[in-house]
Amino acid sequence: MGAFLPLQRSRLDSRVRTIQPGTPLKQPPSAYIGTNIVFTTSGVFSPATLTGAVLEVGADAVMFSVDYPYESSQEAVARLQRTTLSAGDRAKIAHANAERILAISAR
Repeated sequence: MGAFLPLQRSRLDSRVRTIQPGTPLKQPPSAYIGTNIVFTTSGVFSPATLTGAVLEVGADAVMFSVDYPYESSQEAVARLQRTTLSAGDRAKIAHANAERILAISAR
């Protein structure tokens, strides 16, 4: 799940000050997570992890992917469908975000 960066978002602001004091950013680093950076599921479909990422960065910033050949595409789809996320959020993750970001149409 995006190297677990969505789940570490809150730490970025405090950590960047200790690593790079005086780094000229217009916004705190956490502000760029979910807006300038989009995450793939990378085969991670734990309901808690996926829901946590969506709560942290929003469904518009999460895209479906599998870690082929290590994960099963069919199982990944089934697990996404079984989450408690809304149908709209599942559609964004499954295909709509990729269509929007890559300017493609599945139709």
